[in-house]
Amino acid sequence: MVSWSLDVAFWEGIWARPGQEGATLLIFILPWRVIRIVNSFVLVIQEKDLVLLKVVKQRLRLALRREKDSAVKLDKYRI
Repeated sequence: MVSWSLDVAFWEGIWARPGQEGATLLIFILPWRVIRIVNSFVLVIQEKDLVLLKVVKQRLRLALRREKDSAVKLDKYRI
């Protein structure tokens, strides 16, 4: 929302404003852009970890199911 507001406010560009005001605005906007980029990296890493966690959970469920099936088969063969 903040990014969209800034884009609308500076539709004509930052340098359409007086020099010192434009430079001051850049000082405030540049860290905001860096924060957005870092945030996007964090979100990608979190999403990747969630996908990896889902895969691990699926493999665990499959292994537990196989173990249970093997135990049932073993009980059948015991006398």
